[in-house]
Amino acid sequence: MENKPFNLFGGSDAGNTTIKISFVNKEGNIESFPIATLVAPADEKGDPLKNNSKVSMTDRLHVYIQSKAIKGTYYYVGNFARDKKDVEQPDGGPKFSSELHFVTELTGLAIAAASLEEYYVTHNYAGGLPIEEFKVRGGEFLEKIKGEHKIEFLDGLFLGKTVTINITGGEVNIEGATTSLALTNDIVNNKIIELPTAKDFDENDYVIGDLGAGTTDVALFQEDGLNGINSTNFTFGTNKFIDDIIKEISEIQEFKDTHAFLKENNIEIESPFSNREQFINQVVKPQVKQMIQDKKYEPKFKISWGRVVDIDVTQTVLKYMEDYSKEVDKNFNLFSYTKAANVRNFYLVGGGVLFGYYYFRNLKFYKLPDIKVIEEAQYFTSRAYLINSYISQMIGN
Repeated sequence: MENKPFNLFGGSDAGNTTIKISFVNKEGNIESFPIATLVAPADEKGDPLKNNSKVSMTDRLHVYIQSKAIKGTYYYVGNFARDKKDVEQPDGGPKFSSELHFVTELTGLAIAAASLEEYYVTHNYAGGLPIEEFKVRGGEFLEKIKGEHKIEFLDGLFLGKTVTINITGGEVNIEGATTSLALTNDIVNNKIIELPTAKDFDENDYVIGDLGAGTTDVALFQEDGLNGINSTNFTFGTNKFIDDIIKEISEIQEFKDTHAFLKENNIEIESPFSNREQFINQVVKPQVKQMIQDKKYEPKFKISWGRVVDIDVTQTVLKYMEDYSKEVDKNFNLFSYTKAANVRNFYLVGGGVLFGYYYFRNLKFYKLPDIKVIEEAQYFTSRAYLINSYISQMIGN
């Protein structure tokens, strides 16, 4: 008798800096991980020094994908793609037709399955699109990703493993619209647990601002649920501000000298960072973590590049963080006055919460995630998709 395929419970948030995957692990709890939204074409050989020891499950992602949803086959994915030829990162265009997002999402789901030691899985898709894109393309996106996908790992922790994912159905959510589920619920030991904050959402109208990399979603919830007319998304996110930081940092004299030296030796690299995720992980997140742990801590953002060590870029970084927080505040204030005049609870979630945390923490109008989970802010959308899918499937069974 043939074994029944394993049902993978997972949520996918295809962001413009990272894709976030949340899934139910072996213990029945939510586990999340990011992959930099970077892809480069590869061949079947890849790195001759293949390595599956002392690496995390998102390192050295060289994959072979067979799927009707994409045109290519061999890819470097995530940080492993960053130094490769023709590396691609999001340009702010639509997600529903982006091969880049399909590749990173399928790879992420395959990693989740492989970490569970399951290699033939069925999956009810649980992802999402920005609000305005969803209104036009929601159904089309689901049809494109449905079906069978084979992902073979040619390097890294799962070297030699092949995961088959059969997406049988599911739901394309509106980004930001389901996020309250991650603020009010958790999955613990395979059971839905209601969090203490749930009562705040039951009693009042509220707004959730989902601060993404490429877009910023704002969802209005009233007594009868999501207000689909007033809810919308703005076409700005952290990406633009991170790009401006990296560009300005590259003009610092010490780094210009490094660039000139490299150019003399026929190497055209202008910046210490090859992608946004690298900058966020190395420079921003460690300082934000200290700010969260110590309210009096003043961040010091420093950058090293080879022999050029510990260049202080604090003022540059804070300048663009402040510009970002002001842009968010302006747009959300306009939304509040014109579309949600009676709402008093305005919650901020998403990776942008951490990027702008230095300023958001002092803005009285907004509610930030609880201090215990704020470092998970970037995963709130993928967690919400997962919880929504989990509830739907449990009710169905």
